[in-house]
Parts: sequence; C-alpha cells; structure tokens
Amino acid sequence: YLDEAIRDFTRAIEIDPAHTRAFVGRGYSLMRQGHTDAAIADYSKGIELNPRAFLGYFNRAFARKFKGDFDGAIADLSKALEINATDADAWYERGLLRSAKGFLDEAMADFNRVIELNPRSANAYANRGMIMLRRWQDADAQRSWIRQFSWIAV
Repeated sequence: YLDEAIRDFTRAIEIDPAHTRAFVGRGYSLMRQGHTDAAIADYSKGIELNPRAFLGYFNRAFARKFKGDFDGAIADLSKALEINATDADAWYERGLLRSAKGFLDEAMADFNRVIELNPRSANAYANRGMIMLRRWQDADAQRSWIRQFSWIAV
C-alpha cells in the first residue's frame, strides 16, 4: 500500500505543487519504506509551504532522530510545540531526546508537561523515574569519589 500511497501523493503534488499535506504524507510513506533522506526532503518542502505544518516538524523530527541528528530533532519538536503546545507525544519525544543528550532538567520539564496533559502516561512517569535514578547515581558516585580521595590533603 505504501507504493500506491506514494503514487497518489506524487499525483496530488503534480496537480497542486503547493499541497503541504501531500508532501508530508509522501514523506511519511517514504520514511516507512526506509527512505529517510527523501522523507526529510518532503517534510522540509511541506514546512516551507506551510511553516505551521505541525506534522511536518513532528515527522521530520523522527526522521532526524533516526539519522542520529538529535539536535535537529529537538529543534523540530520545539517548533512543533510552538504550533501545538498540547501535544503530549511531542513533549514526550523531546523529553526522550533531551534525556539522551544529558539535558536532564529540560527532559524532566518535558515529562512533567506530558503528565500534566496525560496523567495516565506510564512512560512519562517511568522516564521521570529514570532521570531521578541517574541524578541519584551521579550524586552517589560523587560522594564515593569524595570518600575515596578524602585522604589527600588539599
């Protein structure tokens, strides 16, 4: 079905080269087929045509994440959240990326926002717990290091 979807989206673009949804839809179909660079190009064109295309930013973030461009993905999710600040999935995904990059305070804030929007998000609670665990381990490691080297005169 993806090949047919791509053909239909392409036909829509031929008829109307400014059809944002066709570019974003074709980008999604291409991404599902593993054509990440082509998907990013289509998402980018959709965003160029409509800078308020939430799904263009949201989906491009996933493509960028897949390619290892976490900074680009975070930027896209931040832009998507400027457009729709009530999308819990965008907050969640940005929280994951921020956590992976070590931006724990920012990630915690994102997961807190997910919980405000969806108090039943088990994943947001679990990821918040992982951040707290990482903070505890960092603090515990620091205490251990201080104990280990406390005999050195300063």
